[in-house]
Amino acid sequence: MAKQALVTGSTRRIQEVNDALSAAGFEVLKAEGLEALQRLAAELGPRSLDAYIQLPVDVRSDAKTVTGQIEALLQQGILLRFREAEIVLPLLSPGARVILVPGNLPPDLSTPDDHHARHSLLRVLAHTLHADRAPEKLSVTVATSQHPPEKIALIAQGAKVAHPSPPEYAEMWPDMDYDEWRLAVLGLASLEG
Repeated sequence: MAKQALVTGSTRRIQEVNDALSAAGFEVLKAEGLEALQRLAAELGPRSLDAYIQLPVDVRSDAKTVTGQIEALLQQGILLRFREAEIVLPLLSPGARVILVPGNLPPDLSTPDDHHARHSLLRVLAHTLHADRAPEKLSVTVATSQHPPEKIALIAQGAKVAHPSPPEYAEMWPDMDYDEWRLAVLGLASLEG
């Protein structure tokens, strides 16, 4: 019987990861949005999921202030992740793997980006999942937004996958001059280290 993996997030991101998980032998269940997740959870039995991959959603805001934009980011993004995880928690089998994948700020938001704060909030979510399952073991990985779908599928299978190396980052930003690239990599190193 194939292992079951649940993927939540935006439609585009779910589709990207769906193919990699299917190729890795998972039966993939998908839920975009809280209501779809609640319906799916009602159909599944307890402890039926072998993996849960929580991808970012697309955040939208018409707010003109940074305060309003951050509020939208928290409500539609980070806080929604906690609600979704609470719904999924009883569905996770013993030894299940949870992968939390951060996103990037939408380009239309004018807020200053704080990668470290967003990553830290995902780490808080990881700790709460561990606490809710204690003393039972639960594998929770906070990935990076740079992990390709194939690497996410490997993590779901239990493989140890390193964060992308600086040469991979260089390929991601080929048009940056050295000083800009160095600052970007150093910022990511402090986030992921």
